[in-house]
Amino acid sequence: MQKIRIFILALTAFTVLAFSASPAQAGGTCSANKLICTASSQPGPVLMSTWTFEGCWSYYLTSPCRDIFRDSSGAYWICANCGQTKNPGPNTCSQIGIQALDHGYWCS
Repeated sequence: MQKIRIFILALTAFTVLAFSASPAQAGGTCSANKLICTASSQPGPVLMSTWTFEGCWSYYLTSPCRDIFRDSSGAYWICANCGQTKNPGPNTCSQIGIQALDHGYWCS
């Protein structure tokens, strides 16, 4: 229980620092070294949703590490191989549950 509390506290602090250290980007751009990425719907009015990079993760010790992002509603998404996700979004990533993340391996 103590580990969960520390993890939640660290994750909250990380999120607050990430949002305050970097302005939100427009236009759906992202790179591997930036913590905050944005995705926008097209065409029509631009609806922005912020995606936060959580780290690299794999299902098994021998499987490749993949980028994990969290959207503004708190859902987790698994994307391309670690550092290869250009523009995270529902069209390029698949939703993944917290239970799967708890049973896999964090690479970073």
